[in-house]
Amino acid sequence: MRREVEEAREQVPRLPAIVGQFKTEQARLQREVATTKEKLTRVRVNQSQTDFRLAELTKAAAARSTALEMKVERTSFQMREIDPAAQRALRDFAAAAITQRDEKIWVFDPNLTAGVA
Repeated sequence: MRREVEEAREQVPRLPAIVGQFKTEQARLQREVATTKEKLTRVRVNQSQTDFRLAELTKAAAARSTALEMKVERTSFQMREIDPAAQRALRDFAAAAITQRDEKIWVFDPNLTAGVA
């Protein structure tokens, strides 16, 4: 039994050192947890901002893909007393311009006749 008492006495001085180590480790772990929480908060904020920006870019891309820019110009005039051969040449020119999909498209009214006042 003395032996057991001696062993117990030997362990008693070590116990405060072990408690000190535990406290040191606990403090280190608490700092790491606090640092990790802070980083996680920043990551969540960054993810939220990234999601918002991605949604805005998606909206902008959808708006661009559905956008249509159109420019329509119309000039109208009547040609009177025009030679029938010239009238046919102008109609042929208009047909060629339409089929070529040129930037400017000229359309002539086929119901117009030469010499109508």
